[in-house]
Amino acid sequence: MSMNVIAYDNLRISTFDLEYLKELKITNEINNHATLELIGILPSDKGEEDLYSTEEETPIDVYYIDNGEKKSIFNGVISKVKVTVTKEVYYLYVKAYSNTYLMDITKRSGSFQNIKMSSHELINKVMSRYSKSDVIINIPNKPIGELVVQYNETDWEFLKRFVSRYNAGILPEIHVPNTKCYIGAEKNSKEEKVDVQSYTVYKQLDVFNLMKKNYLSDAVESDYVIYEIQTPNILKLGSRVNFKNSVFYVGACNEELINGVLCNTYKAQKLNGLRQKQLFNMEIVGASLDGQVIDVKRDKLKIKLDIDENQSKESAYWFPYSTMSASPDGSGWYCMPEINDTVRVYLPTKNEKEAFAISSVSNYDGAGGSDRMEDPSNKYIRTKDDKEMRFTPQGIEINSNSGQAVVKLNEDGSISIIGRNTVNITAQETINIRAEKTLTVTAKESVALSCDKGGSITLAESGDILLKGTEVKNN
Repeated sequence: MSMNVIAYDNLRISTFDLEYLKELKITNEINNHATLELIGILPSDKGEEDLYSTEEETPIDVYYIDNGEKKSIFNGVISKVKVTVTKEVYYLYVKAYSNTYLMDITKRSGSFQNIKMSSHELINKVMSRYSKSDVIINIPNKPIGELVVQYNETDWEFLKRFVSRYNAGILPEIHVPNTKCYIGAEKNSKEEKVDVQSYTVYKQLDVFNLMKKNYLSDAVESDYVIYEIQTPNILKLGSRVNFKNSVFYVGACNEELINGVLCNTYKAQKLNGLRQKQLFNMEIVGASLDGQVIDVKRDKLKIKLDIDENQSKESAYWFPYSTMSASPDGSGWYCMPEINDTVRVYLPTKNEKEAFAISSVSNYDGAGGSDRMEDPSNKYIRTKDDKEMRFTPQGIEINSNSGQAVVKLNEDGSISIIGRNTVNITAQETINIRAEKTLTVTAKESVALSCDKGGSITLAESGDILLKGTEVKNN
């Protein structure tokens, strides 16, 4: 916006009735909340009243009147109020932040597991938590393509980190009363006319070297040539301006009352110079998140994490499941958790995409019956279908369906095979049964030995021994 010089007597403060505005300074930079600091003189009859009437999230609007029209230069919320009394003169000090500060208060945790969700959908979902919020997004609207986790971060911290994947930053909008921001500067925004009174130009070679060698391989020196211009025009962060027959974008704003006149200084550079390095949440390194299994496939799990209110199975992320042993040829240990089991998702690095599920967490309490965990010397593997292998100091027991079929390998060398119905022992060639002392075969009704050729020996329930065959020889 353009106009003539703005003097102190044309500035208005919405929240306070000042007799005189002594000092005022507004700063706005990418990835930071815009700040306002002002000092004014209060009417003596007001005293400390304004201090006590200022509450949490009290809004403030700094504006001027241009041809009868109100034009805001700062909207935000008050963060600090101080009254100093000197010789019966009441000086009011106020510090305020842009409305984006409201996004930077509450720490949250949650996951975005739908890899088909677009970057714009994710950003809009976060912004929807704030009434009358608005966001202008200037990054590609493509699927996120990987797991994204907000971990103990404010929405401001999280969005700032997320959009840095696209080398973009957040630009607070301070000329409107609602929570509004831009994700990256608008490349084709309306070109603002600017009356440059003076300027300083410099090149940030240190920033260029840092970005070129670590974050942006395509960075060029000209991106980091900055024109620091002084102008009576009021410009927004990210504004597109034409200066010296070239297009630049405002990357930092400073508006300050000096000698009663609002002096505006802006840092303008090429659009690529506004790109940001990728940010990471180092607090996430080594974190583990509890959750419940909602689907299982091969060696992967879908998990509803406890940090999420809900999670549909269809859009859930497939987490690799860590096992004790695995090889490319398929050998190793394969034992997957069941649906509804509690597991943990481990995040070993600063990149959420490297997360994987690890050991299940038991919530078995043994109430209402025998406690399988009462003796730590007894180890077992058990499925939800009542199949169990138990390792105890007395031996190994394989048990199916609460004793319907049992195999016991006892520490004394004995082996027991128990079946409630039928026990079958089959071999394609030979079965050898040998005892150094005694071989005992018993049955309540009969014992029969037979072969496919028709010969048989039957020990009948009556006590008779029946011999059958095409030829029976008795010596």
